[in-house]
Amino acid sequence: MRYHWGCMANLSDRPYTWRRVGLVYLGTTAFCSAIAILLWLLGAAEPLWASFVISFCIGYSINTTSLLLTPIAERYLPAMSANVLTTVLGLLGGLMLAGWLIIGQPAYFLSDDDYSAIVLGLFFGAIGITYFATRERLHVAEAELADIQAMQLRNEKQHLETQLKLLQAQIEPHFLFNTLSNVIGMIHDKPDDAEQTLLHLTTLFRASLKRTREPLSRLADELEIITALLEISQIRMGSRLRYSIEVDDSLLDISLPPLLLQPLVENALKHGIEPLEAGGEITLQINKHNDQLIIRIADTGCGFGAASNTAGSGTGVANVQARLSALFGGAASLALEERQPTGVVATLILPAPASAA
Repeated sequence: MRYHWGCMANLSDRPYTWRRVGLVYLGTTAFCSAIAILLWLLGAAEPLWASFVISFCIGYSINTTSLLLTPIAERYLPAMSANVLTTVLGLLGGLMLAGWLIIGQPAYFLSDDDYSAIVLGLFFGAIGITYFATRERLHVAEAELADIQAMQLRNEKQHLETQLKLLQAQIEPHFLFNTLSNVIGMIHDKPDDAEQTLLHLTTLFRASLKRTREPLSRLADELEIITALLEISQIRMGSRLRYSIEVDDSLLDISLPPLLLQPLVENALKHGIEPLEAGGEITLQINKHNDQLIIRIADTGCGFGAASNTAGSGTGVANVQARLSALFGGAASLALEERQPTGVVATLILPAPASAA
């Protein structure tokens, strides 16, 4: 019999209501179920009921360990180190519980010569940590913003920083589960594509977690995330999606606020290319002219003429415009224009950025 894994959620040290704890465990249940089915289809966990038992044991163990021990660990360790420690402890505890429940041997999954259970647990644990930790930052930012509004604080700078943190933490809530569903659909017919999708997903979440810790991001890091997103979409859509990224290597170390480019690329993909049966092409061009960074994202999709196209009114575009106004005032701009013969062009102009350290 083989094995495997589930999920976790990073719980911060702020007070939690029973409703919030319940929602965290509900999210963990959904994630663990997806991983259990995925690994069963891959043949890494058999039979199916055992895959669910192991996945839930590890997911719930990591959640509970994080909830109880993270506040204590953070008294002596940095926050990230405390999270890693509690995650590893939860993983080991979950594997021991699963071994005891399934075959009556707590050390069964810890005694494999190839340590495959631990390795796979850590792999999916990293994905779970990234996703749920980002969602937690969003909840924390929402709570902070609500407190500031309720107290009517006069500190405008603090209010602005909290709003920016909220915008930065926003991610597509169903992206992870949709991608895993696509992987499940490709496992038997296109196993290589399923593997590549998981690799790109790992790259995406690793880079996203790194990005949310800093107020500025390297252009190279932003392009890494965009490339992973487009590669995942290209595997799913096949020849319906084509893309190119044109940027001089001398610009890769330039620093800029994160989450300015990604929503515009997602907008072009969702509203421009995906609705078309024939698909289309997305082109990202980045140039520096005098004291301005000029970013051009063009697609050959539906354009503004399509009845169902809301390319210029989505949440992503609104967030980018809000951040530009908050960060640069009138020194930055975003323009969306009809592209001939079809599609939309988004032109983002930023003031002269500096090179990242």
